[in-house]
Amino acid sequence: MITRCIDRKKYTISIDIVKNRIYFMLHQGKWEQEDINYLLSDWKEVVAQVQNNFTILSDIRNLQIQSPTSDKIHEEAQRYVAENGLLRIARVIPNNDIVNLQFGRIVKRSSMPNNDFYDVEEAEKYLDRIVEELSQRK
Repeated sequence: MITRCIDRKKYTISIDIVKNRIYFMLHQGKWEQEDINYLLSDWKEVVAQVQNNFTILSDIRNLQIQSPTSDKIHEEAQRYVAENGLLRIARVIPNNDIVNLQFGRIVKRSSMPNNDFYDVEEAEKYLDRIVEELSQRK
């Protein structure tokens, strides 16, 4: 059951409580200061609504080269999520090597456990498999 949580100009974050999964969808356009100001607090609010070992499907196909300010806030948000119960993230990435290199460095610095995909359905299936494997180990 998907619940729309936060809808801003630059992104939407929703939750599937049953799957214990957060969905992050990046919209077209340039980051505005308002979006940058709210990103970390929005992630904290959403993470508070899920259980430990949650997963994230992050659709960032609309990602563009970022400013140092938005670069830094993305890293802070990713570090927060990684340190507060994240099991795994599946990122659906743009077909843009330069953007992917920039964002890949952010992910590496934040130590976020992730895998990259070009297709949303593949990313969803991957996360379902990860969750299934975890439940079988318990």
